[in-house]
Amino acid sequence: MQYWDLEPLTEYYLEDSFVLDVRATPGRFSIMLDFVLREGHPQYASPLPGEQYSYRKGRLVFSGVKEISWSGQGRINPPIDANDEIDYGGIDSFTIEDNVYRLEGDFGLLEVSAASVGAEL
Repeated sequence: MQYWDLEPLTEYYLEDSFVLDVRATPGRFSIMLDFVLREGHPQYASPLPGEQYSYRKGRLVFSGVKEISWSGQGRINPPIDANDEIDYGGIDSFTIEDNVYRLEGDFGLLEVSAASVGAEL
């Protein structure tokens, strides 16, 4: 299953969103992003001058986390973007199978076994 098939994520375009940070606490895992909002999202606004998309800061939140695996962390010193923020790149793919969420991008490969995922702005 693809991420856009999940109701809480249908109005996000993750392939051009930017990963800013990753945080884990017991039972919860979150990825901070500059989300790209699709036009159907209630907080969508026309892109700012010089931008291609409608961006909003937020996070993907995985709840009921049982296990996290993170491999291929090739960037020890990620670049700083135009807003002076760390930029871990984008999410190239995000698939779900049997409550295992698999995300791949410049940050490596993340596999999160969790009860659910949602987005917070």
